[in-house]
Amino acid sequence: MVCRAPAAWCTIVGAVVGEFVAAGEGLGHVINAANIALDTELMFAGILVLSLLGILMFLAIVVLEQLATGKWQQGEDGLQAAI
Repeated sequence: MVCRAPAAWCTIVGAVVGEFVAAGEGLGHVINAANIALDTELMFAGILVLSLLGILMFLAIVVLEQLATGKWQQGEDGLQAAI
């Protein structure tokens, strides 16, 4: 089965990188400001929240994909029914 879930964390990484560069608020800004202020606890808390957000979005897309495809799975030779 081909999973589209890696796109979920890629969008999160893209948003955070955008916040690193140009935002005045958001998770990326908090991590960057904590890094500049040498506040390692806040920085790692932001990274932990970012990681949990990526994991939750990954799992949400996997569940949605399984609900949408039902018993069908993508095999190497095309669409097949799971037995």
